[in-house]
Amino acid sequence: DQDEITYTCTSPPSPTPATISSNSASMLDTTAVTLTACSFTCSQQTSSDLPLIQINFSLKQQSTSTFAEQTITTIPFQTSVVMRNIVR
Repeated sequence: DQDEITYTCTSPPSPTPATISSNSASMLDTTAVTLTACSFTCSQQTSSDLPLIQINFSLKQQSTSTFAEQTITTIPFQTSVVMRNIVR
């Protein structure tokens, strides 16, 4: 079975709340965190190389606290995936 999964991200100033989705289902609890940046980038050094997907996003905890020690700054996340088993 080869079901297709589509990952998307909407980041500011896109629709609020910004989110990361898998087949249109949000993967974030937008009541707990705010997505401040998001990108998916596909690249290849040469046409014979396998595609490299880079995933970058930043999250910030939503906090109602006025105490600095109970608030969190934005945390960046980045990783990459090399595509394989692709049909050429």
